[in-house]
Amino acid sequence: MPKYSLSPLFSSKEICIELMTDVENAAELKESTINGCLQACLINPQNILEPFQILIAANKALHNAKIGKLKTRSLYSELLFNLSPTNKINNSMVTFGIDDNARDILVVVFGNEADMESVLSQVQGTLANLESLSHKRNEAKVRKAYKLNESEQGKILLGSVLTAMAVKDVK
Repeated sequence: MPKYSLSPLFSSKEICIELMTDVENAAELKESTINGCLQACLINPQNILEPFQILIAANKALHNAKIGKLKTRSLYSELLFNLSPTNKINNSMVTFGIDDNARDILVVVFGNEADMESVLSQVQGTLANLESLSHKRNEAKVRKAYKLNESEQGKILLGSVLTAMAVKDVK
């Protein structure tokens, strides 16, 4: 299970990320996260280039929570919001969250493997290797979401995405 320790600022925090495919209950999962019954962030993998993108958004969400400056109602919605290049919360949820018919979902949990197992037990789908994320992403959608041009490719594209995420608060 991919588990990451977050920056030295949050050394006691871990984050687990899993990719689920062939999901059959996306609408139910989405409703459970909105209601706060499912303690996880459900992300559309088409808009994620690499897990590092999620780690950056998670670090920022934890920082905002620590200083009492969440812009959304929960740590998990804050993570989704921080993936976005804009300050429009609803747009962030639509672009980076899942829709009712999602078949592929990135599941993110602030916590340990047991916390992730608890969440995954509610997902009717197949656990996939996180390395297969590269087959799920849609670079055209990423460029559109971040308003980037076609010339940005590979590591340059990731750098542009991370920059867009970082500078949204200074606009």
